[in-house]
Formats: sequence, C-alpha cells, structure tokens
Amino acid sequence: MNSKKILVIALATLIILATVTGCRKTGENGSDEISILTSTIYDYTNVESSNESTEDESSSETNATSSDVTSTDSSSTVSVEEPNKNVNPDGIEIYGSGTTDDPYVDTPNGDTHTVKTLSIPAGKSVFYNIYRVGGRIFTINDANAYVVCNGTKYTAQNGKVSFKVVDALASDAVKFEIGNTSSTAKNFTITFADLEGSMANPTIINSIDSEITLNLEEGNEIGHFYKYVAEQKGTLKFYLLGDKATDKGILLATNNRNSAQRSTESSEEGEVKTDSLGTYIELEVEKGDEIIINVGSKPNKRGKYPAAEIKWIIKH
Repeated sequence: MNSKKILVIALATLIILATVTGCRKTGENGSDEISILTSTIYDYTNVESSNESTEDESSSETNATSSDVTSTDSSSTVSVEEPNKNVNPDGIEIYGSGTTDDPYVDTPNGDTHTVKTLSIPAGKSVFYNIYRVGGRIFTINDANAYVVCNGTKYTAQNGKVSFKVVDALASDAVKFEIGNTSSTAKNFTITFADLEGSMANPTIINSIDSEITLNLEEGNEIGHFYKYVAEQKGTLKFYLLGDKATDKGILLATNNRNSAQRSTESSEEGEVKTDSLGTYIELEVEKGDEIIINVGSKPNKRGKYPAAEIKWIIKH
C-alpha cells in the first residue's frame, strides 16, 4: 500500500470518528455536559459584565441629572417680598406706600369711625384705598387739606373739607388723594359719618303729633329712615297724609323690641285703614320701645322712582 492510500484511509477514519462524536447524546456526567455548563457560565459572565457597565453608566447619568436638578432648583429660587407696611398714628399697621399705584390701605375705626393719616409732607399728597365708606360723609376739619375722589377735587370751605363719598359696597375700596397745602408736614383725621336718614343714621323724632314733610330726589330707591322712642304704652297710628297718599308714597313701621311690622302696602285685610286725615297703619308699643319708620316714594309702572313730596305724621 503506497503512501497516498495510507493518507486517504487516515483522513476517512478521522471523518468517521468526528461524525460519531458529534451525534453522541450528552450524559449526566459526560464531558459534553461540562462543556455546555462552561459555555453557559462564560456567557453569563459576559452578560453580568455588560449589565454592570450599563448600571454604572445609568448611575452616572442619574447622578448628573440629580446634580443638574439641584443646580436648577438653587438658581430658580424666588424670594417673596413682604408688602410695604407702615404704622398710622393709632399704632395700627397698614399696607401700601401711599402712591397712586400702591395706596395706603385702611378701614375706619369701628368706634370712632375715623382714619388717621400718616404724616403728609408740606405741599404734597398721598393716596389711600379705604374700605366700608361708600355713600358716607367724608370730613377733615383742617383748612390746609384738600381731597380728590372719583375725579372731583374738594377744597376746604370754612375750615373743613366735607362731601358725600361715591356709593360703593363695603367690600370695595374707595380711592382718595389727600393733599396738604400747609408749609409743614401734617397728619389729618378723616371722619366718616352715615348720611342722616340712612338706615345706620335715622333722623330722630323727639315728639309725635307734628306733621313731617319729606322731599325725595328722583331715583331714591331706599327712602328716608326715622327713629322714635315710644313715650308711653298704647297704639301708635302712622299716617300718609292727604287723599290718595298711597299713590305716591309708602310707609313701613317696625318695633325693634319684638320685630312687629306694619306697612301701607300690606294686603292683609284690615291692616291698612283710612280716615279724614289719610291712610294709616297701627302698631302696639310699650314705653321705651324703639320704632323705626321708613318712608319712601312709590315706583311708577316702569319701575322708576320719581321725585316726591310726602307728608306724614305719627299720632297716639
């Protein structure tokens, strides 16, 4: 047998052995099983190494993000400034700086119904926003004061500035510019009084049996309020005087002691009566009872309140 044949036979033998080895099943303790486990462990090691690298990168990114957030929060911190505060002559703290854009903010003292201004320099003025003063009478007893309200300037007459404030809700502030024409700095005391005849400041009736004439301006929807303290026990009669007096006037009487109320507009049978004097209602009273009487004009068919002259009287 020559060398070529020997080489061919050797190669064939090797191929057969390789084929048999590749087709053999893995045994429980065989070398193939060990080879597979070794391969698995190798692969796992590579994966874990890869995960550790990813986690390190993620941790680095997280730390960088956290650092950025902290830096951003620190740089975006906004300091909140306290509003301007001042103390008035009564020692009460008020807000504002007294300019037209940032007026002092105040409310009248509940007992004295006054506002005391901060010191106003000579020849200067300050601005105030004052609450709960709509429709009231504003007064400063000083010849060196002037006030601008709702576009109108009020100067001192006979040593004082006095005018009716524009109507406003208690929750709405009214703006005032208060000026000092003196050559020295001054504090002014502002007094706010309810208009006589308002619910808060009714006209006092000291005795009955005297005719009262009330003149109301057009558009007055509230009417005029009066107060009478009963001088003795008995029945009071409240008259609208004249023929067809209820065509233009309304009268409402209330006993504050027991809230008993009567009205010339009542539809209750027998409550509204008439005689030669006019139309009347009756109210039972005890001595010392406080009686509030509201007299007003009657609205026309369009719901408007015309100007009216109303005559009325209280009789025992």
